[in-house]
Amino acid sequence: MRDAFLDLFGLPRSASEEDIKKRYRELVLKLHPDVNDSSNAEEQFRLVQKAYEYLTNEDKQMDTLYNSYKQSKQSTSPEFEMSPEEKRAEMRERARQFSRAAQKEAKEVEMGVFNMLTSKKLWMVVRFLAVCSILFGFILFIDFFLPQEGEMMGIKHKVYYSLFEKKTVFFADGSQQDVTEEIFLAINDGDSMSFEYSPIMHEFLGNKIWRQGKGTIFIDAKFNLFEFYPVIPLLFILPAFLFFYQENEVRFYLLYLATCVIYPGLLLHYTLKEDKLVYIYQYFSGFF
Repeated sequence: MRDAFLDLFGLPRSASEEDIKKRYRELVLKLHPDVNDSSNAEEQFRLVQKAYEYLTNEDKQMDTLYNSYKQSKQSTSPEFEMSPEEKRAEMRERARQFSRAAQKEAKEVEMGVFNMLTSKKLWMVVRFLAVCSILFGFILFIDFFLPQEGEMMGIKHKVYYSLFEKKTVFFADGSQQDVTEEIFLAINDGDSMSFEYSPIMHEFLGNKIWRQGKGTIFIDAKFNLFEFYPVIPLLFILPAFLFFYQENEVRFYLLYLATCVIYPGLLLHYTLKEDKLVYIYQYFSGFF
């Protein structure tokens, strides 16, 4: 590359740095677009600049001095060439230097990302989302211990529609409700049944059935937010760690991502699609 640029400058291989600078000034005065109207003047000018930067680069100059020194030593000492062991040691040292430089660069990038994610405005948004999730989790925690709500309704009769594979219960007040096979088999005409809900979230917990002469049984809902209690409430409270744990580690990034994406998605589902926010408001508004 050096030889090619020297040819571009029209200089011999032995040209000194002063010769290169002198020739560069001459070419600039000749090829600068302000004084040269030819169509390729700008392109030639850029090429000359690139060649000059390369030829005057300090590292390249050191390489040149080293090569000159090596050639002079070779002419007087045929044993100047490094042994295979020395070459391997030099390669290992270069690899270690490259590894340290790469690690340093990666660390700087990581810290840049970390500082961006924990910047004041963005961090306030994340903490707000964390607070929403924590409040939802605490309400779930409390809701589990409060008395269930449900109203017993007398069962008039039950019907199985084989064509639609639908099992329907008709109540004494004229209402009707499709039920699961387990409930359908557990009830008889004249029994009573209620749909039990948690008082705050209005989460459906199951059916309480009073059977004539056989007492009361409770059939749990297939899935509700309290099925694995207290696991689900604790999961919603988990973002609280962001207020105490703020480190450039994978665990922090996973919790940060969950707080920004997963938890808001779950909260939107429960508070809007399942109207949990309405039930929460109705419950607490009764105290004021």
